[in-house]
Amino acid sequence: MKEPPVVARTAYLQYTSSAGEGLQLEILAGDPDGGILPGHHEAVARIVADDDEFQWFEVFTSRGAVRIPVSAVEEAIVAARSDVHGEAWYDREEPDA
Repeated sequence: MKEPPVVARTAYLQYTSSAGEGLQLEILAGDPDGGILPGHHEAVARIVADDDEFQWFEVFTSRGAVRIPVSAVEEAIVAARSDVHGEAWYDREEPDA
């Protein structure tokens, strides 16, 4: 049986720097007080840049990291704001035309 997702209402952002990899921004599950969600101290994603400054959004999966362009994530967020809805949104009654 598949585990339900961890729901974090905030993100905890931290900059990291590894030798030879430049500055990176890690995204962790955040708690309501602005800290890291207890028991979830590993990054779930990070933003990295290549030497040519192309930025990648890197998501950590059970099969390894997956990188997609930051611009593609930005595009998806814009589309989601108007078009992604919960099931209750579809169940609401529409006013008569």
